[in-house]
Amino acid sequence: MRYLILVVITFILLSCERTSENSIKEYNFAVSDSLKNIAINYLKSWEPPFDPKGSLKLFSKTNDFTLISDGFYVPSFNKWEEVTFGSMQHEAEEHLNYKHEIEEIRCTILSENSGVVSVLYKWYGTKKDKNKSQYFNKGAITIVCRREGKNWKIVHYHGSHQDDQLVEQ
Repeated sequence: MRYLILVVITFILLSCERTSENSIKEYNFAVSDSLKNIAINYLKSWEPPFDPKGSLKLFSKTNDFTLISDGFYVPSFNKWEEVTFGSMQHEAEEHLNYKHEIEEIRCTILSENSGVVSVLYKWYGTKKDKNKSQYFNKGAITIVCRREGKNWKIVHYHGSHQDDQLVEQ
């Protein structure tokens, strides 16, 4: 009888351990998906019809905010807000369309409240010039996200792009 009780208790303990491991894995997958979606939504916000408000909602407004894009340093959220509205207006004036094609996306969870996402992509577009020039370039972004309340926010951003390359027509 003691042996049977010991076997039952052991089985229950092992089941609890597996359930705990599965819960942790499910949580990590959910967090990873949330962080990847932030990166994807950020890139989509920079596609026509352009969504500066949607883009800016993804970012932290805290004092430790930092953004670097193609060597251009933005020291605060307020400055990024100005740059975003101006840049998206400029892009809308210059381009008929463009689209990001994600080649690779990776996520690393640093803690239950922080994580990093890196995205490699190609950016295809058509300019509003007389030839309707089509081009592409390769880009990469890395974002560091933090949970702020119930939401994940981008705290640090680094992006870089190659020069535009014309598509052979």
